[in-house]
Amino acid sequence: MPQNAIIRANGTGDYTSIIAWEAAEQSSDYGSITIGRVDGFFDSGSSQTIISGTWTNGARLEPFDSADAFDGTERLLCGLTSTAGITLRNTGKDVEFEGLEVYNTGTGRSYQNTTSGGSLSFSFSLAKCLSNEAVRGSTTTGAGYVDSVIVSVSSNPHRDGVFNRCSIFGNTASSFGSGGANTASNTVSINGGSGDCYRGTVTQSNNAASDATADTLDNIVIADNFVDATPVASGDYRIKAASPLDTNGIGAFIQGGSGISITGATANSSYSA
Repeated sequence: MPQNAIIRANGTGDYTSIIAWEAAEQSSDYGSITIGRVDGFFDSGSSQTIISGTWTNGARLEPFDSADAFDGTERLLCGLTSTAGITLRNTGKDVEFEGLEVYNTGTGRSYQNTTSGGSLSFSFSLAKCLSNEAVRGSTTTGAGYVDSVIVSVSSNPHRDGVFNRCSIFGNTASSFGSGGANTASNTVSINGGSGDCYRGTVTQSNNAASDATADTLDNIVIADNFVDATPVASGDYRIKAASPLDTNGIGAFIQGGSGISITGATANSSYSA
């Protein structure tokens, strides 16, 4: 199969599911990163997608068309969902996820790195779950979570991670940022429960919070900073232009509805979708 495989839910691509792409390509060596270009939204039912195997030069998932990429308004266009314990599980591989949506519609997590090692770049993406941590276990190298929205409807949204220019939403009586290494930069954290938005153990740089635990903007008013006053309920996570978050360069997805620019390098050329 090609290094830039097309993964289409309608059955016309190189693969008809992200799980099938992963299973077939995990031992491929194209001389550089193996790319899966996602066109559609894939429901894996009770199964989880596991990034395992060799991945000699790493693996990357991105939208086939940047107009379908997540732009701050929740849309079921590019990505995957499941009711499994973990929707997307990485076993410590070098991975890049850009412009995707990952949901868990059961009681599990959206994304988890379950093995030490590897490099993670989770960018311009949405991870959402209903009653668990949306993301857990970042890696010690790589960008971590960048320009992304992390949402847990009724729990702590994350554990162990490096977050930069993210918008984090949770609803819990316990403090955000539980676990080991947690670093937050240019990130807004909103807790609908009684717990702290940032634990004292979180390393902070230019952050905002809906309580008094941020290092830059404390006690922000959601309606003053987001296009929609109830982002989690509406699925609209766009930040208002000229708002305190915008002015201070905090949070993710200050943009319109035209998608994001996706650029990826191949072994011999580059493309922009």
